[in-house]
Amino acid sequence: MPELCSLLSSVSAPPQIGRVTSVDNHPSGSEKLWLCKIDVGDGKERQVVAGLKQHVSREELTGRLVAVVLNLKPAKLAGELSEAMVLAAEHQPEGGDVLVRVLLVPDGCQPGDLVMCEGSEPAVPPKECKSKFWKEVVEGLAVRGGVARYKNKPLVTWSGPVKVAADMPDGAGIH
Repeated sequence: MPELCSLLSSVSAPPQIGRVTSVDNHPSGSEKLWLCKIDVGDGKERQVVAGLKQHVSREELTGRLVAVVLNLKPAKLAGELSEAMVLAAEHQPEGGDVLVRVLLVPDGCQPGDLVMCEGSEPAVPPKECKSKFWKEVVEGLAVRGGVARYKNKPLVTWSGPVKVAADMPDGAGIH
């Protein structure tokens, strides 16, 4: 498997920065899913079904900049099309509730900015990333030192590193 620098910038989807423009209840009435619209800077909003409802309030998510993966195959989740995925860190403390936090985008980012491995150069991604391959990528994504990483390499934008909330411990997964 290619290293992240080439993986996120050419083989897989380089995550991009998007702005959440709306957050609504999922039409199914799900207690876990938000139905979001996200501006990724290309003039077209993406619809995203995000399993964040029990962890992130509508108010906290609306207007927020987030890291999203765009070229996963669009899929219907609970009957609604999801055209991207919001990246979040997750940790299950022993005997505790699952802790989920949306990745923290650096100040100065704009919708459409790329998320890369530190030291890499962006390349044109394929139109669609296969879900099997993306699952392999997710296995290498984790938190260390308050920064989102892939195989220990910091994920960055042109404005700085992509971070996580202070309560997210080292070793927490990202997906």
